[in-house]
Amino acid sequence: MNLVILLLAAGSSERYKVNKFDKPKQLESINRKTIIEICLENLIMLNLNSKILTVASKSTFNNTKLICEKLNVLPPIIGGNTRQDSVKKGLNYLDKFNPKRIIIHDVARPYINKHVIDDLIKNLKGSISCVVPYLNVSDSLAKVEKNNKLKRVDKNKFYLIQTPQICKFEDLKYVHDNNN
Repeated sequence: MNLVILLLAAGSSERYKVNKFDKPKQLESINRKTIIEICLENLIMLNLNSKILTVASKSTFNNTKLICEKLNVLPPIIGGNTRQDSVKKGLNYLDKFNPKRIIIHDVARPYINKHVIDDLIKNLKGSISCVVPYLNVSDSLAKVEKNNKLKRVDKNKFYLIQTPQICKFEDLKYVHDNNN
Protein backbone atom coordinates (compact mmCIF):
# COMPACT_ATOMS: atom_id res chain seq x y z
CA MET A 1 0.00 0.00 0.00
CA ASN A 2 1.36 3.37 -0.96
CA LEU A 3 -0.70 5.69 1.27
CA VAL A 4 -2.77 5.56 4.46
CA ILE A 5 -4.75 8.32 6.16
CA LEU A 6 -4.94 8.80 9.91
CA LEU A 7 -7.88 10.92 11.07
CA LEU A 8 -7.46 12.20 14.61
CA ALA A 9 -10.80 12.49 16.40
CA ALA A 10 -9.92 11.53 19.98
CA GLY A 11 -9.75 15.06 21.37
CA SER A 12 -11.79 15.98 24.40
CA SER A 13 -13.14 19.23 22.87
CA GLU A 14 -12.26 21.15 26.05
CA ARG A 15 -12.22 24.57 24.33
CA TYR A 16 -15.47 23.70 22.61
CA LYS A 17 -17.13 22.67 25.87
CA VAL A 18 -16.35 26.07 27.37
CA ASN A 19 -19.21 27.32 25.22
CA LYS A 20 -21.58 24.89 26.98
CA PHE A 21 -22.13 22.56 24.03
CA ASP A 22 -23.52 19.23 25.14
CA LYS A 23 -21.42 16.91 22.97
CA PRO A 24 -17.90 16.75 21.55
CA LYS A 25 -17.26 18.86 18.49
CA GLN A 26 -16.73 15.83 16.20
CA LEU A 27 -20.31 14.67 16.89
CA GLU A 28 -21.97 18.04 16.29
CA SER A 29 -24.08 18.14 13.13
CA ILE A 30 -24.04 20.39 10.11
CA ASN A 31 -26.97 19.78 7.76
CA ARG A 32 -27.78 16.49 9.53
CA LYS A 33 -24.26 15.07 9.25
CA THR A 34 -21.72 14.92 12.05
CA ILE A 35 -18.45 16.73 11.60
CA ILE A 36 -16.62 13.41 11.65
CA GLU A 37 -18.92 12.08 8.92
CA ILE A 38 -18.32 15.18 6.77
CA CYS A 39 -14.57 14.83 7.24
CA LEU A 40 -14.52 11.14 6.32
CA GLU A 41 -16.73 11.72 3.27
CA ASN A 42 -14.39 14.47 2.10
CA LEU A 43 -11.35 12.22 2.57
CA ILE A 44 -13.08 9.46 0.61
CA MET A 45 -13.94 11.89 -2.22
CA LEU A 46 -10.23 12.64 -2.69
CA ASN A 47 -9.95 9.19 -4.34
CA LEU A 48 -6.48 8.58 -2.94
CA ASN A 49 -6.84 4.78 -3.02
CA SER A 50 -5.91 4.59 0.64
CA LYS A 51 -7.03 3.04 3.90
CA ILE A 52 -8.55 5.53 6.35
CA LEU A 53 -8.19 4.94 10.08
CA THR A 54 -10.01 7.09 12.62
CA VAL A 55 -8.71 7.45 16.15
CA ALA A 56 -11.61 8.13 18.51
CA SER A 57 -12.02 8.78 22.23
CA LYS A 58 -13.63 6.22 24.50
CA SER A 59 -16.70 8.44 24.82
CA THR A 60 -17.21 8.79 21.06
CA PHE A 61 -16.01 5.33 20.02
CA ASN A 62 -19.42 3.70 19.48
CA ASN A 63 -20.78 6.61 17.41
CA THR A 64 -17.53 6.75 15.42
CA LYS A 65 -17.65 3.01 14.80
CA LEU A 66 -21.16 3.28 13.31
CA ILE A 67 -20.06 6.12 11.04
CA CYS A 68 -16.96 4.20 9.89
CA GLU A 69 -19.09 1.12 9.13
CA LYS A 70 -21.58 3.23 7.18
CA LEU A 71 -18.80 4.80 5.08
CA ASN A 72 -16.88 1.53 4.65
CA VAL A 73 -13.59 2.69 6.16
CA LEU A 74 -11.43 0.87 8.69
CA PRO A 75 -13.01 0.40 12.11
CA PRO A 76 -11.82 3.08 14.53
CA ILE A 77 -9.39 2.57 17.36
CA ILE A 78 -9.35 4.28 20.75
CA GLY A 79 -6.75 7.01 21.04
CA GLY A 80 -4.37 7.94 23.81
CA ASN A 81 -4.24 10.70 26.40
CA THR A 82 -2.40 13.06 24.04
CA ARG A 83 -2.32 13.74 20.32
CA GLN A 84 1.12 12.13 20.18
CA ASP A 85 -0.19 8.99 21.91
CA SER A 86 -3.09 8.82 19.45
CA VAL A 87 -0.77 9.17 16.46
CA LYS A 88 1.47 6.41 17.82
CA LYS A 89 -1.50 4.08 18.30
CA GLY A 90 -2.61 4.82 14.74
CA LEU A 91 0.88 4.17 13.37
CA ASN A 92 1.07 0.86 15.20
CA TYR A 93 -2.29 -0.23 13.79
CA LEU A 94 -1.53 0.91 10.22
CA ASP A 95 1.94 -0.69 10.17
CA LYS A 96 0.43 -4.02 9.05
CA PHE A 97 -0.48 -2.43 5.69
CA ASN A 98 3.21 -1.62 5.07
CA PRO A 99 2.44 1.88 3.72
CA LYS A 100 5.05 4.16 2.22
CA ARG A 101 3.32 7.44 3.18
CA ILE A 102 0.79 8.65 5.72
CA ILE A 103 -1.48 11.67 5.75
CA ILE A 104 -2.42 12.86 9.21
CA HIS A 105 -5.49 15.04 9.51
CA ASP A 106 -7.73 16.17 12.33
CA VAL A 107 -11.49 16.07 12.40
CA ALA A 108 -11.73 19.72 13.47
CA ARG A 109 -11.03 20.69 9.84
CA PRO A 110 -13.63 18.66 7.92
CA TYR A 111 -13.31 20.50 4.60
CA ILE A 112 -10.18 19.22 2.91
CA ASN A 113 -8.65 21.06 -0.01
CA LYS A 114 -7.63 18.73 -2.86
CA HIS A 115 -4.96 21.19 -4.02
CA VAL A 116 -3.33 21.12 -0.58
CA ILE A 117 -3.27 17.30 -0.64
CA ASP A 118 -1.83 17.27 -4.16
CA ASP A 119 0.89 19.75 -3.11
CA LEU A 120 1.74 17.70 -0.03
CA ILE A 121 2.10 14.52 -2.09
CA LYS A 122 4.10 16.31 -4.78
CA ASN A 123 6.55 17.79 -2.25
CA LEU A 124 7.24 14.59 -0.29
CA LYS A 125 10.21 13.39 -2.31
CA GLY A 126 13.86 12.52 -2.00
CA SER A 127 15.22 12.88 1.52
CA ILE A 128 12.25 14.93 2.73
CA SER A 129 10.49 12.99 5.51
CA CYS A 130 7.49 15.20 6.21
CA VAL A 131 5.62 18.07 4.58
CA VAL A 132 3.27 20.32 6.53
CA PRO A 133 1.22 23.28 5.42
CA TYR A 134 1.72 26.44 7.43
CA LEU A 135 0.54 30.01 7.72
CA ASN A 136 2.62 33.05 8.48
CA VAL A 137 1.81 34.71 11.78
CA SER A 138 -0.03 37.94 11.10
CA ASP A 139 -0.67 39.11 14.66
CA SER A 140 1.91 40.58 17.01
CA LEU A 141 3.53 38.09 19.35
CA ALA A 142 4.82 38.51 22.87
CA LYS A 143 6.06 36.19 25.59
CA VAL A 144 5.84 36.56 29.33
CA GLU A 145 9.22 37.07 30.96
CA LYS A 146 10.10 35.91 34.50
CA ASN A 147 9.14 39.30 35.90
CA ASN A 148 5.64 38.97 34.32
CA LYS A 149 6.46 41.64 31.77
CA LEU A 150 5.72 41.08 28.11
CA LYS A 151 8.57 40.95 25.64
CA ARG A 152 7.84 41.38 21.96
CA VAL A 153 8.79 38.38 19.80
CA ASP A 154 9.72 38.50 16.11
CA LYS A 155 6.67 36.96 14.43
CA ASN A 156 8.73 36.25 11.30
CA LYS A 157 10.46 33.45 13.21
CA PHE A 158 7.20 31.57 13.79
CA TYR A 159 4.65 29.72 11.68
CA LEU A 160 1.21 28.29 12.37
CA ILE A 161 1.33 24.59 11.49
CA GLN A 162 -1.77 23.13 9.88
CA THR A 163 -3.22 19.77 8.90
CA PRO A 164 -3.34 17.71 6.76
CA GLN A 165 0.31 16.70 6.97
CA ILE A 166 2.11 14.00 5.01
CA CYS A 167 5.10 11.94 6.12
CA LYS A 168 7.09 8.95 5.03
CA PHE A 169 5.47 6.26 7.16
CA GLU A 170 8.69 4.51 8.18
CA ASP A 171 10.36 7.76 9.27
CA LEU A 172 7.39 8.92 11.34
CA LYS A 173 6.99 5.51 12.96
CA TYR A 174 10.70 5.44 13.82
CA VAL A 175 10.46 8.83 15.53
CA HIS A 176 7.39 7.77 17.55
CA ASP A 177 8.92 4.40 18.48
CA ASN A 178 12.14 6.05 19.68
CA ASN A 179 10.67 9.04 21.53
CA ASN A 180 10.53 8.49 25.28
